[in-house]
Amino acid sequence: MLYIVTKFGFVYIYEISTCEQIFKTRISAQPIFLVAKNYTNDGILALNKNGSLYGGLIDPAALLPHLMNNCKHIANLQQLVFSLASRYSLPGVDNIFLGQFNNFIINGDYTNAAKIASMSPGTLLRNA
Repeated sequence: MLYIVTKFGFVYIYEISTCEQIFKTRISAQPIFLVAKNYTNDGILALNKNGSLYGGLIDPAALLPHLMNNCKHIANLQQLVFSLASRYSLPGVDNIFLGQFNNFIINGDYTNAAKIASMSPGTLLRNA
């Protein structure tokens, strides 16, 4: 994810592989003076001209549901969600993985069912 913080106090978050905006908000009415990465939690820290410190980070448990509910403008959204869930073991879309897997199994498409199982986060469709 790419965080962009403007001088005028707006925060934009982009998903880097698609270059699509997934979130925006205003955190300060006062001009932002400085922004830095928060190495403790991989978020950001922003300081405005009045000395107020703002912090922000992405909640891993809420990221995928947010994408599915609020980012319908992203092309191939389901593929992006599958990719992020499998790459970072993110929760929140287990029912989508199970639905896709079951549909492929019912239709006899075992190759795609195996692909879904290999991409699924954690031990949802796989075990030792």
